[in-house]
Amino acid sequence: MSTVRKSKPELQALSRASSERDKLWPKLFLTGVSHHTQPLEFREKFGLSSAKSQVLLERLLSTGYVSEAVVNSTCNRLEVIWSSQSPEPAHGLQSWVEEMITDVAEFKGLPEGFFYNLRDIEAVRHLFRVASGLDSMVVGENQIMGQLKKAFEQSQARGGVNGFLNRLFDKSFAVSKEIRTDTKVGERSLSVCSVARELAQQIKGENLKSCKVLLIGAGETGRLALTHFCSAGVEEPLVANRSPEKAREVAERFKGEAITLDSVSARLPEADIVIGASTLEMGDPVLVGESETLAAIKSRKSETQLYLDLGVPRNFSSKIENIDDVFLYNVDHLQEVVAHNLGCRRDEVENAERIIAQAVKKFEKWWELRLVEPLIYGAIENFEAVRLGEVKRSMKRLKKVGLSNEQMSEVQSALDRLSKSLVSRALSGPIDALKKDADDKQSVFDTFRRFFTG
Repeated sequence: MSTVRKSKPELQALSRASSERDKLWPKLFLTGVSHHTQPLEFREKFGLSSAKSQVLLERLLSTGYVSEAVVNSTCNRLEVIWSSQSPEPAHGLQSWVEEMITDVAEFKGLPEGFFYNLRDIEAVRHLFRVASGLDSMVVGENQIMGQLKKAFEQSQARGGVNGFLNRLFDKSFAVSKEIRTDTKVGERSLSVCSVARELAQQIKGENLKSCKVLLIGAGETGRLALTHFCSAGVEEPLVANRSPEKAREVAERFKGEAITLDSVSARLPEADIVIGASTLEMGDPVLVGESETLAAIKSRKSETQLYLDLGVPRNFSSKIENIDDVFLYNVDHLQEVVAHNLGCRRDEVENAERIIAQAVKKFEKWWELRLVEPLIYGAIENFEAVRLGEVKRSMKRLKKVGLSNEQMSEVQSALDRLSKSLVSRALSGPIDALKKDADDKQSVFDTFRRFFTG
């Protein structure tokens, strides 16, 4: 097949189309580290403060290589999402960004492959999963969405995002919203403490403001449990602990009252919910036994009590579950609920992944069309230049026939209509082919090459 030689106007049109394509076709990158890839002792080195995140953002945007950037730093991940329309440095853009991150984090000597690097559509897919909570340590958690929005807004305020990342982040937020609306991926609790709170709400009512809570054990588990219960309305909890100082510290934090372990039996009748979170040694006596519970229920005139035993070994006697008006749940009971919730959440994750796959495909289609459009404009400009040239040459020849000015004007109008119609018909097929082929970059260029070179 012969190659059609391009005229100068045609080559200029193609050159402009190529230039416009480069402007509209940025390279997308994502460089990061997370709980999936590195242990805490490394990860914590890259938990950048807001000030350091801003420093990293400023340095990235001032280099000339990075067109747009967003720095997302949380307790479990540091990710830089960025685009570039510049030629790469000799050692690669992503290696260069890795060096800048480690410099700002002031942590040297990293092993090779410490960061993960994603490009283009894989970076899009990862960002959609992060925004939707599917990449989080606790799958489906909502906190990451707020963190990502804050990172985006900080970059936006700096002028660090424009058309491309604006579109990308808008879509990631929309996908996250769709998943939280159309699936239950974030609804079922996956921690013992949150399940304990939900269980208390089922028994005592959604708002726990009227409930008195007694916490025995002021360690990490106890503090986490109080955090969940106070978020559900609990006020002025009682806190008992072996260390009076620790009890006071936790009681002050939650605006409650510190009591001694010796006074637990006397204060037990006040409690609607009793949480055991103390660390016992094997063979230690339980902290609340059958006799204390019987006395408390009698004093409460059979008003129900809920005992949540989060301790291993157990803090409460197993015999109290046989007492009327007493509900007892231990760690195994709660873990069963967590396991059930995890299974249910996995089913919802599959639905969420399908939504993400569709969203990625749509974004890829939009991205590809951004590439195709300037090629189409170049083709139209190319054919228009040829059309006008041919009309002009035809009119020159017709002048020799001796037509009047009025006749010449009518002929030129007719030729314009005819040539425009021919060009439109000639281009409609190739343009449709280009758009349909937009799912595959290579086929776009192959179609374009066939269209212009025959």
